Amino acid sequence: VTEDTEVELKYILNAISGKCKIVLISSDNTVNTIFENANNSQNNDYLTTTLQLKQGLNRIKLVADKGTKIQFDFSIEDGTFNELGF
Repeated sequence: VTEDTEVELKYILNAISGKCKIVLISSDNTVNTIFENANNSQNNDYLTTTLQLKQGLNRIKLVADKGTKIQFDFSIEDGTFNELGF
């Protein structure tokens, strides 16, 4: 981002097996956990959180244990989506 800003992240993250979490890596490489989920935790409603983004490159990562099965969906109203990797 070109200046410090706030954006809303709307998401569903269900761990069917294993553990997973969503983290925000700020432009200064600070890592903050946004949400964490473990074995058979089911959520059918979207959750919303406000992210404080610092000027520069900010990244959102989905982190999971090996063999974890998940259901995941998200949206961010503002900004540019550059890459999705697995």
